[in-house]
Amino acid sequence: MYKEWFSFSVFSYADWVFRSNAAIKDFIFPSFWKGGVTLWEYPFRFLYGLFGQLGFDGNIAEKFLIFWPIAILGTIAGFLLTRKITNSNIAGFVGSLIFTYNTYFLSILTQGHVFLPLGFICCTFAFLSFIYLLETKKKLFIPITTLLLFASGSVDFRTFYIVSGVILLYFFYNQFFLEKNWRTQLKKNLSLFFSVFILLLILNIYWIIPNLTTGTLANNEFLNRPIIEGNFFNIQNVGSLFYPFWTGIETTWFVVQPILIHFWLFPIVAFLGLIVGRRNKQVFFFGLLALVGIFLAKQDSAPFGQIYNLFYDYIPGFSAFREAGKFYFLIVLSYSVLIGYFALWLFNYLENHKFAKYIIIFLIVLLPLWNTVPFLTGSIGTVFVPKTVPSDVEKLNTFLTGQDEYSRVFWINMDHRWDISSNKTPVISANVATLKNWKVSIEDLDKSIDLDSSNVEGEKLKTLFASEIGKKLLSLGSYGYVVITLKSNEHADSDISAKSWDSLREYLSTVDYLEQVNIDTESIAVFRNNNLRPLIYMTPEKESLHNEGTFKKSNFTTNNTSHYSITLDKKTEPFYLNFSEKYHPDWNMYEGKLDLVKFLLGQHKQLSNERHFKNAAGFNTFYIVPSEICNTYPCRLTLLFRPQGYLYIGLLISLVTLLITISSAIYFKKKL
Repeated sequence: MYKEWFSFSVFSYADWVFRSNAAIKDFIFPSFWKGGVTLWEYPFRFLYGLFGQLGFDGNIAEKFLIFWPIAILGTIAGFLLTRKITNSNIAGFVGSLIFTYNTYFLSILTQGHVFLPLGFICCTFAFLSFIYLLETKKKLFIPITTLLLFASGSVDFRTFYIVSGVILLYFFYNQFFLEKNWRTQLKKNLSLFFSVFILLLILNIYWIIPNLTTGTLANNEFLNRPIIEGNFFNIQNVGSLFYPFWTGIETTWFVVQPILIHFWLFPIVAFLGLIVGRRNKQVFFFGLLALVGIFLAKQDSAPFGQIYNLFYDYIPGFSAFREAGKFYFLIVLSYSVLIGYFALWLFNYLENHKFAKYIIIFLIVLLPLWNTVPFLTGSIGTVFVPKTVPSDVEKLNTFLTGQDEYSRVFWINMDHRWDISSNKTPVISANVATLKNWKVSIEDLDKSIDLDSSNVEGEKLKTLFASEIGKKLLSLGSYGYVVITLKSNEHADSDISAKSWDSLREYLSTVDYLEQVNIDTESIAVFRNNNLRPLIYMTPEKESLHNEGTFKKSNFTTNNTSHYSITLDKKTEPFYLNFSEKYHPDWNMYEGKLDLVKFLLGQHKQLSNERHFKNAAGFNTFYIVPSEICNTYPCRLTLLFRPQGYLYIGLLISLVTLLITISSAIYFKKKL
């Protein structure tokens, strides 16, 4: 099924994009300004960044870190968990197929949602390790469980959230129903449980601390998205382990399909597994877990649909699940064990009927295996079909990576399947640039430029480029290049005709401050902005959108988007330092090199907040009086997004904890 993945081909479809070397090599440098609350994924992005630093593109990194682990470890995780609960290789084999080839995992894979299956695989290993921890009381499983949970969180924090709930439920169930001497073992089990999660908390401190300081830990875009409505999930499709958009041939997103009749065998066989295994208390736990999974995965449909909305509104972190599909994992996990156990019971019951028992086992495993047919034939297409990076995109990427100075790229009709952005040449969709970055200046714009509209094509873009305000915004925003794709495509910002894009290209060639650059491309046109301002520059006067003043480049260095080191070569008169990032009061200017100890103690000398303000383009401007902050020259200043300092401190704590956790796992293993 995964045969196409076992290569170094390029894959790009729906939400999965090809990332160039330029796009991934910067992942190694964490930035709170760019990452925010999603910095929980930094450990995984760091591994991606290592491949980038070695010169590889994303199609190489994704095979080692995502695609191959999904293909190989999925069946292993399902097998080991089911075998542990049932103590049977036969049951483990059946359970692994249910776990791997269910329609939930297969459906989301087709849309490039590869992090969820990978995260759930890590979760399954973590849950298995936790079961061993409570069962054996061996300290070895404390660091192993912790590291596996940490891995699941860095892949997709929602998977960690779900498995944490599973572990909590299992802890209580184990304490009251599985532990023989639950009163005498309570203290020890609590110490094991809290050891795992305290270690885990410290491992994640690097992103928790800076988000606490900004108030974004509980109030952020990730948690504030509205719930997806549409009645896609109901008790019938979640109970039958049938993903509502699955047809048996393809996935039709947001078009609910009728349940294929053979899928009703999944709940029937799972229920039979619960019946025959009811005296096995561990098996019975998975029956209860299946009920929890079905109740949550049906979202707000009957019965008691309003409860999901209450959870969404009032349980911390639950609003990350704006659609309930992720809770299919609980059903997948439970059915793997229950169906595996029923297969084992049948296998033993028909011990004297070898032919019959193998036929029945074959019919059971045929249920999940039948789901793989469109993948085996190749008819499923999607992210299982190798793609080729367009030669024009490669040429543009080569051109941009060859630039020496910082420059944003304003891409019109951008094809989002190919990520060639980097910290030095960030590529921004024209749609995003106009609606988000420049909306702060709408009161200064010509009224004919409608930036509130999502339609930023054609005549509106012509008006933008023709206006003095538009020219100034491109300049102050450090947009050194304007790129336009001269054809329509389904992954771009719009679907208007290629003729319209060609008309816009012709218009751009007449704009006085734009100069077309020949990089030997047919479908992409590139224009250089000759009116460009650097990312950080100095002006003698405060700028506005209505005048052109003189400016001087600032000497600065950086390796991430939250921390810049600025050097003043000689003493000057007071000046304005302009920084072309969106204004935020947490952008601070510090004297000298960043000292984390002084920063933490609040003793690091910094520029007064009164001398930091939002300029006319919505960016940051600092009023600098060199005599107040420089005693000798060259004089060094540090421009820092304040939470980045806490990120650095947290990284040191988390790194030390990670080394201790790994070392303790090695130590406990040697003691066995």
